Amino acid sequence: MIANKKLDQVGVIFSHELNQSFKNWKLLFILVIYLVFMFWSLNLVDNVQQAIDEKVINYDERVNIYEGLESKFGNLNVAVPFIVGLILLPFITLLMHFNIISDDRLNNRFRFLFTRSTPGVFIFGKFLASLLVLSLANLLFFIISFFYVSFVVGDPLPIVSLFYPWLFITFYSGALAAFYILTSSFFKNTFSSLAWGLFGLFILFSLGGMPFLGYISLFSYMGTSISATFTQGLFTILAFLILSFIYLFLAWLKIRRVEF
Repeated sequence: MIANKKLDQVGVIFSHELNQSFKNWKLLFILVIYLVFMFWSLNLVDNVQQAIDEKVINYDERVNIYEGLESKFGNLNVAVPFIVGLILLPFITLLMHFNIISDDRLNNRFRFLFTRSTPGVFIFGKFLASLLVLSLANLLFFIISFFYVSFVVGDPLPIVSLFYPWLFITFYSGALAAFYILTSSFFKNTFSSLAWGLFGLFILFSLGGMPFLGYISLFSYMGTSISATFTQGLFTILAFLILSFIYLFLAWLKIRRVEF
């Protein structure tokens, strides 16, 4: 009974957040800008291919690079936007989520929300809504890309090759959203949330190359995004999921101590 009640509460928060997301013109504008850059990156494919050909003189090594990319992404028409997405998403997700908790604190909605749910339900519902929105945005891009590459460029692309990049980039953006939920939970002021979200992003970048401490940074796992095997890529996706729950758990600890 208790579990069913918790699930119902998560569903209420999730539905509310999802509904608000599609009504938030600022968030939708940010997503449109992101998708525009992703589609623009399709024009970089020829430049990237030329750079690979110029850098790698050995024919066999060049063939191995292309075969490695094709085995994971289908071809460069998917791999290049994938890389661009990895670069853009930390900043796109920051703009979308820097005040995701602080806005409720600023407008004194916590007391009302917590009469209907608990801090854990509140955070998890927000996270699920964010994950779905980002997942749908990326799914839209990869589906349109499939038709563009297959029918406009004329380069046959198996639709199954889109599964890995979509799955990877979805859980990558989900881990970023969870981190910004954490940074946002510390502040009521919008500017402070944005500034510390950006500073937190810098800290994650810095920790990414450090031994031991690097494990808590999602950027320390990025080496497997392009060059690793499919199995190693799935391990990274699992790491993103675990890190998401760690960030959310820390946010839960913080929100429990918030004074209304």
